[in-house]
Formats: sequence, structure tokens, C-alpha cells
Amino acid sequence: QRRTGLCALVIASGDPAAAWNAGDVSSRIALLEAAGSIPDPALRAKFFPLASAVLDGSTDGKYISATLRAMPLLGNENAAAAYAFAASFVKQNKHTAPALYALARLKSAWRAEDAAALTKSILADCQSQPANKRTTTDYVSAVQVARELAALLPKADGDSVRAQLRQVSVDVVVVKTVREQLRFDTNRIVVAAGKQTEIIFENDDVMPHNLLIVDNGSRQPIGMKALTMSPVPDKEGRLYIPDDKEFKKVIRVATKMLEPGQTERLQFKAPNKEMEFEFVCTFPGHFMTMGGKVIVTKDVDAYLAAHPVADNGSVPPPVAAAPVAPADYVVYEPKGSANGKKIVLLSGDEEYRSEESMPMLGKILSQHHGFKCTVLFSVNDKGEIDPDNGGSLTHPEALDSADAIVMLLRFRHWDAATLAKFDAAVKRGVPIIALRTSTHAFNGIPKDSPYAAWNFDNNGGFGKKFLGETWVSHWGKHKSEATRGVIEASNAMDPILSSVTDLFGDTDVYEAHPPIDAKILVHGTVLSGMTPDSPPADYVKPRAPDKKEQGVNSPMMAIAWTRLVKNDAGTENKIFCTTMGAATDLTNESLRRMCVNAVFWGLGMPVPEKADVGIIGDYKPSKYGFKGYQVGIRPAAHVLK
Repeated sequence: QRRTGLCALVIASGDPAAAWNAGDVSSRIALLEAAGSIPDPALRAKFFPLASAVLDGSTDGKYISATLRAMPLLGNENAAAAYAFAASFVKQNKHTAPALYALARLKSAWRAEDAAALTKSILADCQSQPANKRTTTDYVSAVQVARELAALLPKADGDSVRAQLRQVSVDVVVVKTVREQLRFDTNRIVVAAGKQTEIIFENDDVMPHNLLIVDNGSRQPIGMKALTMSPVPDKEGRLYIPDDKEFKKVIRVATKMLEPGQTERLQFKAPNKEMEFEFVCTFPGHFMTMGGKVIVTKDVDAYLAAHPVADNGSVPPPVAAAPVAPADYVVYEPKGSANGKKIVLLSGDEEYRSEESMPMLGKILSQHHGFKCTVLFSVNDKGEIDPDNGGSLTHPEALDSADAIVMLLRFRHWDAATLAKFDAAVKRGVPIIALRTSTHAFNGIPKDSPYAAWNFDNNGGFGKKFLGETWVSHWGKHKSEATRGVIEASNAMDPILSSVTDLFGDTDVYEAHPPIDAKILVHGTVLSGMTPDSPPADYVKPRAPDKKEQGVNSPMMAIAWTRLVKNDAGTENKIFCTTMGAATDLTNESLRRMCVNAVFWGLGMPVPEKADVGIIGDYKPSKYGFKGYQVGIRPAAHVLK
């Protein structure tokens, strides 16, 4: 409770200095232990100058230990300095366990020039330990770090270190969870062929986790099966471990579901031949981010020397806000703690009520996830929202600092200055999250404009070039056949699909044929009615491009995909496109989550395991259709109250 209170205090103030300076040794230790629970990486980084000062001459062991254990979480910009602090303690053989804990989590900052001194010190410490201490987690972790450091040495020196480590090591591997980050501390376990290896699994997180070793290729199906299971223990008291015959034969070993702070040891007998397995956590939904490979090799040292491990580090997702109300656009400031990213949401379509859905998404992204969101509109000369005014986009200057764009546009023909700002953002390489009619976002741009190529009637325009498709046809019957999303099984582990389950929209499936470079995430079942329980439609119709007839659901059309597209400036844009996205479609929780996940993915940020997409305030979207927008509404009506 003390840590929770300190964490809340720091988040509320936006700076840990006051709490730090007012506290004694015990409260500073509690602050350091609370730092890992602060979602905002910029705020965590503010601990670093405070924490590093502690290491200058402090003699309190608990103080130093807490500091070293916190350092890997105190910002990527501080990783090199944190590594230097931790390495200095290892070289001095002081506070070795917490220093090695930090080193193991700062691999991106390792320096080859330090490897000799570090391995020498670790070896000396290991050689001094009695045999009965050589299966403790601290000891095994030290050996693992030394083995990986040996890969940075010249071959002869590395071979010598590995030979000495063999004399003092046992076949034990330690795997830990990383607090608040929904991942293991490694993405591989390397074991010797034909030998028994003990795997020590420690749950350092704040929620339950388990660890299973399964046959290669089984991680996804087992994880998907666990999503459907009730929390009923099996005969061995284990939760979320499939008991079906087909799964039993591919599960090699498994721990129980460990509560925070618990440890379990597994005995794994590796086969005699070199091969791979997978390891995974099967708590519902965790399999998407919590897993890795088990490498069975005849020579562990040789494998590690040939495959130096990459840093498996990441940071927790941020939190979130309160708004400001300009006249013709809306800004939603992040709630509490910002993540530093700016999202610009573009509304502007005549039919699917983006003027209602974009503010709703902006509130979710800002209040739940820490983004600063700016929503731009089409307005008339009275300053009222007018989706039919295709030449209008309010406050295009927001695009100058956009980190990502979320858009639902149709047949826009903005003025040259506005188009230039959109073009500049694209050429900076900002990710684009495009909904529904954005496949035909532009039309009516003058033919002599440098942006005329974006027109829908110019070989598919912007949609074809960037999103991968333009307007083709209503594949399902408009306003009478709804859509049910079906996740593409081969891409089910894509982070954008994290906790995306029952996709449904009351709009019809669009005909779409994304290019071969697109990664298809979801297909759309054309339903025979307008409710989620409507059966699939069953009839034949011709495809637009080649007039070839096919069943309307065989195969199903793609309705969500990603691409990586090189623009005219030579930079690349990460693209997420879905042909769902009407304001009524977005009453569906999974569709909102897929769009929010796509923002995190586009920005290269860790995608939450189950993003909070709870609607903020009232959201009663108008039915889609031309001339269906609410007349006389100004952007200020969407200010968060």
C-alpha cells in the first residue's frame, strides 16, 4: 500500500523530487520500488539523477540494492549510465546480485571493452561459492550473464571463460517475468541436447503467470485454447492448461499458475537431437507477448558464442487526461501522465459519421492511454460541423507535429496549403490508421495540383497507393447485410489483434483486394441480416476487377490489414487499414480495441495486452447515411466535460 500511495503521489505531481527529498532511507527505498509501476517512461526517467546520486558513497546495502534493481526501468536515455553504475559494482564484487540483475536487463548498453573485467569478476565470485549454493537463482543468473558476456570477447578469451564456467555451473536456467510489462525477461532458453535441465521460473510481476514448454508451433493454438477455458484447476492443480488429448501430447512440462513473488522449478529432459520447442504463459491472452524459443543444442557455449543475445527490453505502456476547447477543433490533453505522443484524428466523410466517432476515439486515446489528441473537422462558414463540405479541414497546423494520423475521410478536396501539410506529415513517415471510406479519401483536387494523383478517379489515388485499396464496391448488400469479422489464423498473434475477439459492424463488407505485400489481419463474413446472430449470406456474385463469380463468403474479403509503404520522400509509413469504421460499427468493443492497438503498433510502442477502450461520456452514434449528420453542431460540443 505504501508503494501504491507513493506511485500515485509521483504521478499526480509529475516529479518525484519532492517526495524523494522529503523522505528518509526507507521511504526512498519504497519510492525506488514503486518506480517500476509508473507507466510514463519520461516520469520514470526523472528518478535517475536522484537514484544515481545514491550510489555515490552510500553505505546502506538495501538502499543500493533497490537503486540497482530500479535502474533498468529509468528510461532508455539513461541506459548507458545505468549500465556503467551496475558494471562498476560487479567489477568491485560489491552488491553483485542486484548489480547483475540490472546488467541482465540492460543488454542494449553492454560494452565489449568491459566484458573481460566483468567476466573475470563474475568467475571469481562463482568459484568462491560452495557446491550447495550453485543452484540458487542468483548464482545461476550470474552464470547466464557471464556466458552472454563471453560472446563479446575475442574467440580464444571467450572459449577460456566458457570452459571455466563449465567447471562451476550446473544445468540450471532462470526465467523471470518483468514487472508490469507482460513479458518474460528472455525470449529464448538454450539447453544441452540429451541432458536434464532445471528451469527456475520466478514470477516478479504483480499478476499471475505460468510457464509451459510446448512443441514448436503449439504456442498459438494452446494460447487460443486457453482463452476459452474456465479457471478450473486440472488434476495437478494447474490453471489454463488445456487437457484435451491433442494438446496433452505437445505440452512437455508446465508450472502451476504462480502468484506474484512465487517460484517453481521444472525438470526438462531435452531430446538427444538438436531441435526447437516454445515456451509460453497461458494465462488468457498472455500468449501473444509472453513466449519464446527453447533451443536444444549439442554445445550450449558454442551456440551462445555464435548467437549473442539481443536485448529483450521494453517499457510499460503509458497511462493517461483533460481537454482544451479551440473554436473549430478539439484537443484532448492526456489525463494525469502523458506519453509524449500526439495523435491527429481527421474527420470528414458524408456518410459514416466520422464527426461523431473521431472525438470518441480521441477521448479514449487521451484519457485511457496518455496521448495528446487533436480532432479536426469539416465545417461550414458558420463554424458548424458540415461533413458535406469536402474542401474544409479545420486547423491543419496540427499536422505539423503529428506523431500519428487516424482518419476517416471520403472525397476530400482541401486547399493547397492544407494538402501540403498532410503531404508533409506523410513524408515524415507518420503511421496512418485509416477507416472505412479512407480508401477513397480524396477526389476533386484540381488536375494541375501537385496532389492530383491522390484523387480516387486517378488510378485509385491515395487509397490505392498508400492503403493498398481504393473504392471497389459494396460486396455485402448495403444497409441490409452486416459484417462479422473473422481473424486470419496465420496472423492471430499480431499485436494489433491483442484481445480482439468478437468483431461486428452493422455496415456491409466492402469489396477489397489488398496487394500481396499487405498482411491480412481480419476477413469479413457477409451476414444475411443486420444482427450479430444473423447467419452468413450464401449467394454468388461477380468480383469487380475480373467479373469472375464467387461465393460472397468463399473466399471472404479482407476487412483489415497492415502495410509498410515507402513514400515519395524515401521514408516509410506504417499503414493500418480497415474497411469497417462507421460510428455505429465503433460501438463494438473489439473494433475500438483494434484501432487503439493499431496506434500503439504504428508508433512502435508496446501494445497493451487488453487496451482499455471504455467509452468516455455519452456515445449514441447517428445511423449512417447521406445527409444524416446532426445540423448546427459545433466542434466545441465534443469537448470533454
